Amino acid sequence: MRFHNLETTATEIKAAFDIDLCDGMKSDEVSSATLLFYRRHVYEHKGGEADEKYIAESRDNSVRPKQALHET
Repeated sequence: MRFHNLETTATEIKAAFDIDLCDGMKSDEVSSATLLFYRRHVYEHKGGEADEKYIAESRDNSVRPKQALHET
C-alpha cells in the first residue's frame, strides 16, 4: 500500500477495515492533511525537492520545480 495520497489511502483503509481516516475532520483539515501526505512523499523519496509530479498532483502552486519544501 502506498501512502502518498490521502484520498486513496482513506478509501483503501475504509474498504479493508471500515475505518474512516477523515471522520470528524473539517474539509480544510482534510485539504491540509492531503497536502502533508504529498509533502511526506517528497521528503521521503525526493530529498524534499518539489518536482513537476508533486506540483501537478498536490496542486501546490506555492513552489516551483526543484525548490526545497519547508514546514513552519
